[in-house]
Order: sequence, then structure tokens, then C-alpha cells
Amino acid sequence: MLVQLRNPILSGTETLLEREIAWLTQRSSAEIEQTRLQVFSQSTSARLLPPGQTLSDVVEGQWPSDESEEEIQKALERLT
Repeated sequence: MLVQLRNPILSGTETLLEREIAWLTQRSSAEIEQTRLQVFSQSTSARLLPPGQTLSDVVEGQWPSDESEEEIQKALERLT
């Protein structure tokens, strides 16, 4: 489970953004490491670039691609 936003009920003039920034900047190194492990465990593995190609070579001109609407929908559902 990824770290979620704190309770959105605010006190005084503090905004949600200010509260979240304060929380982010006051985390312990153990909390930061735990969050990193959570993110990495839920991320897909990186794909290597083909030999002799740059990221720009691989990405440019590739959208729209040949994925079906169903494939795109499934990919979006995996992200949420």
C-alpha cells in the first residue's frame, strides 16, 4: 500500500498542501526508505533500450501506437 494523504480536515489557516509538505520534510530516514520500497515493489521493471538507440529514438513518433482501446484501458487500470 502506498503512502496516502493525511486527513484533509484542516485546522486554522493551514492548507492541505502546507500540511503535506511539512509531513514530507519531517519524515525519518526509515519512513523514507519504507516508502521507496513500497513504490519500487509496485513498479514495473525498466526495459533496456535497444543497442545503439536513445530514448528519443525509441519514443519519438510512436504515439498513437497500435495498441487497441482495450489494451490501453487495461494499462490505465493497472496504474490506478
